[in-house]
Amino acid sequence: MRYWSPPQGTLNVEAAEAVATVRTLVDAAVKRRLVADVPIGALLSGGVDSSVLVASMAAQTSHVRTF
Repeated sequence: MRYWSPPQGTLNVEAAEAVATVRTLVDAAVKRRLVADVPIGALLSGGVDSSVLVASMAAQTSHVRTF
């Protein structure tokens, strides 16, 4: 028996709307975490997730330190 199964079905949402929603949510999450008393940096793994986060950081602040 499986612990969890994703719900089955289809979403009635256009691709452009889904992209806009995800972008808004990511930007809001990044903005909440950009508040700090020390310089903020990001570790780049070369993957899509770290690239998306750094792109959002760069759009919201003037200086992004990456490692």
